[in-house]
This record gives sequence, C-alpha cells and structure tokens, in this order.
Amino acid sequence: MRRDRSVRTGPRNTADSEIAAAVFVTQETAKTYVSRILLKHGVRDRVQAVAYAYRSGIAE
Repeated sequence: MRRDRSVRTGPRNTADSEIAAAVFVTQETAKTYVSRILLKHGVRDRVQAVAYAYRSGIAE
C-alpha cells in the first residue's frame, strides 16, 4: 500500500514533496498520508513518528 511505503520513505525524506515524489502521489495526498499515520500511531509530530517507526522495525 502506498501509505505504508510513505512510512518507510518518511525517515529519509521528510518534506511532503519528497514523500510524494518517492511514492508517486500528489503533495496533498502525501500530506494526508502523514496526518493519518500520525493519528493512527498516536504521535504528535513527524519526529515522534520517525522514532516510532525505528522502534517498531518499520524503518531501518
């Protein structure tokens, strides 16, 4: 799923435009993915999301 790919891409490319380019979606879609990921995992911001991704093994 693209949203899952955006999680893996996020730690390397934190700008919405870079995430969008990496997973072939619009910048608005990338923003939506990021906000939904933050809600889903109960984190406040991208820094916490990256920390969560590393702790849970989603990102390497």
